[in-house]
Amino acid sequence: MRRRLIWGTIAVIAAVLLALVPPVVILLRRAAERELEVRLSSQASAVSIEIADELLAGEVPSVGAIQPLVQPGDELVILDATGTQILHLGEDVGDGITGRAAGPAGTTVEVRVAREALDRRVRTPLLALGAFALGSILLGAALAWFVGRRLTRPLDQLAVTAARLGDGDFSAPPPPPSKLPEIDGIGAALRASAARLDDMLTAERSFTGDATHQLRTGLAGISLQLQMLLDGTSADGSPGDPVSHAAATEALRQVERLTGHLDELLALAEGGAGRQRVSFDLGRLVAHHCQDWRARFTAAGRTLHVNARPGSVAATPGLVGQVVDVLLDNALRHGAGTVTVTVDDVGVTVADSGNVEPGSTAGWFTDAAPGARHGRGLPLARRLVRADGGGLDLAETTPVTFRVTYPRV
Repeated sequence: MRRRLIWGTIAVIAAVLLALVPPVVILLRRAAERELEVRLSSQASAVSIEIADELLAGEVPSVGAIQPLVQPGDELVILDATGTQILHLGEDVGDGITGRAAGPAGTTVEVRVAREALDRRVRTPLLALGAFALGSILLGAALAWFVGRRLTRPLDQLAVTAARLGDGDFSAPPPPPSKLPEIDGIGAALRASAARLDDMLTAERSFTGDATHQLRTGLAGISLQLQMLLDGTSADGSPGDPVSHAAATEALRQVERLTGHLDELLALAEGGAGRQRVSFDLGRLVAHHCQDWRARFTAAGRTLHVNARPGSVAATPGLVGQVVDVLLDNALRHGAGTVTVTVDDVGVTVADSGNVEPGSTAGWFTDAAPGARHGRGLPLARRLVRADGGGLDLAETTPVTFRVTYPRV
């Protein structure tokens, strides 16, 4: 901004000078030429007075009497009434600047000077004018630099404060007053926005912590009941049903996984990124989650095909598992036909046999209103992936294919 302001000011001053300098130069030259003509005419008049007596007596004027009246470099010509030259003094200057005076008996006295004399006369004013133009440009650039510094310094401070707020640092000190009402107004609005965001995030994190605590408490009770079933007793001390042992084992595993998911979501809400990012085998984790979903697809008359090869990525296993669950649930609810899950070195691809119009996918990854076709699952999945430094996108619409990528180890 400062550089553009300086160059813009220089351009404006240069444009003004280009509009004013040529007329000033023309006026200076004309004034100097007029001054020379006046001087030459005055000299011609003096010569005419000096030679008047000789001309009236019919004699040729003597050079010695008029020599002191002619300046060095000037040309003197005396013409009679018929235009015939009577006397010539000095070198022939050609087409120069001429001053004339009428003499006695119809004679004419002319005094000429070369045009180089005019150039020498206007050279000093032109140099002064050039120095004035250069000084104006330098002064304008200095003023523009000062004004630009005066404007950009508080704007730079605002940019630094805004960047810190964008990074979640709401303790960033506000920039000092700049005594510029517009910029100080932006700073005040930024401080107010930071305070509101801090209050909102504090309330959200408090609610998330309370909700997670309550859910964890309920899950702990369910886990205790399931563990008692596994131990062969119920809450009232009566023997448990051995047939339910396998179902209780699976349910207890699901409760433990849900508890881990709650912990990851709480860490994500507090820190904005996965805090347990490690290197793990993505193919094994995806295959494990797909095994949990296979019975649901079979009950719905659908087929779930998994092609998972070993590959290590750097991510949070709990968040990755939630993303896989969201995509499988989305395919089961909204997709059609066979669902194919493919795992490669850096990501997961989930594709079903359904088709959608390309223009109908707008808003799939934004927080939709309740009742929307894809709800909040896909926006949540994208946030979870980005928390681990990855990406989630709709790769194809025919068939519908989602692609998840994570940083490679």
